[in-house]
Amino acid sequence: ANAEALVLAAPASHGKVGGRVFYDLVEIPAPGTASYDFCNDPGRILTAASDYVADSVRALFGRPVASVAEPFHGRRDAPRAPQVRRRSRALHWLAQRAGLETEAWRLRLFWSGEEAEVASLVAAYPELLRLGAEVPLGLHCIAPQGAALDSLAQALREKDPEALELRLQAWSPAAMAQALASCDLALLPDAGAASRSRLIGALHAGRFAVARSSPYHGKLAAFAWVGEELAEGVRWAAGHPEEVLARLAAGQRYLDE
Repeated sequence: ANAEALVLAAPASHGKVGGRVFYDLVEIPAPGTASYDFCNDPGRILTAASDYVADSVRALFGRPVASVAEPFHGRRDAPRAPQVRRRSRALHWLAQRAGLETEAWRLRLFWSGEEAEVASLVAAYPELLRLGAEVPLGLHCIAPQGAALDSLAQALREKDPEALELRLQAWSPAAMAQALASCDLALLPDAGAASRSRLIGALHAGRFAVARSSPYHGKLAAFAWVGEELAEGVRWAAGHPEEVLARLAAGQRYLDE
């Protein structure tokens, strides 16, 4: 729950929440917000979802803030490096004749996010399209049903489908698990707090992440490709399978520790 919801839940005490309260922070509260005022109460026990937030909030309020690792979701899978598959016109024709999947030769990219993260993917889309002219790509996007999915459909479906085959799907636990299991690479174009959770999810599933730099990643950044040009990261990962596997194995060990 956020601080606003907690305050509204206690109208009888005029917005004050009594008793022992643990408040877990994903982001750093801004001065003047309900979250900041809520944390500023010395009776609150503060925890954080990352070392970056814990250190920042500790300095902000001058109080102990523990960094608490988040639980894993889904199945732990073995590390897998991306594979650039050669396209065969003969096999493509045979697959069509047999009614089988004909897009398996594409490098499969995966993105998931909320409405606030859609803009970062849309901004990265042109560079992915250019890369798709060299290495045919498939992009599987999962977002909550509603505004986020509608925004993606409106922004991305107007582009060239041959260079980058697009698939949009509404979020569900089963859809997320299947998408991670079937992808070659996970894209993390947004640098916000949620990118840490998405990086952990990719590592846990044994899939390499191509991410924009974010202070929320902390030490996890060593187990991904991090930079500003996502297309360059995809190209690097496809050309360095042994390094990808080494980073994934080290990342899973780090998560377990």
